[in-house]
Amino acid sequence: MAFSTHHFISLLSVALLLLGACAREPVEQRFDIRDVGLRPSGNGISVRLAIDARLSHAAQRALSRGVTLTFLVNSEVRRLDSRDLVTAARDHWTLRYLPLSEQYQLNGPGPEDSETYPRLRHVMRELGQLQYRVETDALAPGQYEFRVRARLDRSALPAPMQLPAMLFPYLRHDSGWTEWPLKTSG
Repeated sequence: MAFSTHHFISLLSVALLLLGACAREPVEQRFDIRDVGLRPSGNGISVRLAIDARLSHAAQRALSRGVTLTFLVNSEVRRLDSRDLVTAARDHWTLRYLPLSEQYQLNGPGPEDSETYPRLRHVMRELGQLQYRVETDALAPGQYEFRVRARLDRSALPAPMQLPAMLFPYLRHDSGWTEWPLKTSG
């Protein structure tokens, strides 16, 4: 059976209609960084992020069907006067649904950090108050800028979900970069 131009155009039309229907799903996901607490200590900075974290219906559906979601937090410390990068860090948390126990498991940022929760809202509350550490060399006294971004790692999704996640907003969970002042004293 030959694949005609007519068949190709018909299949392309159906694919575009289906993709258009996917794009119209309400987009209520959100990763907004509301506050950052910074405490320099030794060769690092203890960070506390307050995030308004909400998952889209598509992300919740994927999670309930066995897709592990990976959340990335990118952090940078820059000198305020020169904008030189002092350090950059990338921490991640993974979230998966465990159907046999009907629990949600949150892992990260360290390999030994793992908790289970009975409801998704409990996990999202925990993701809303992240605590981690950014390692640095000893910071000289002065003014610095702490930049941070929280997002869903679309590249960690299963291969069939990666292209739609890049094209359509229903899996775009990204706070964008926010800047926060950091002052150290000698």
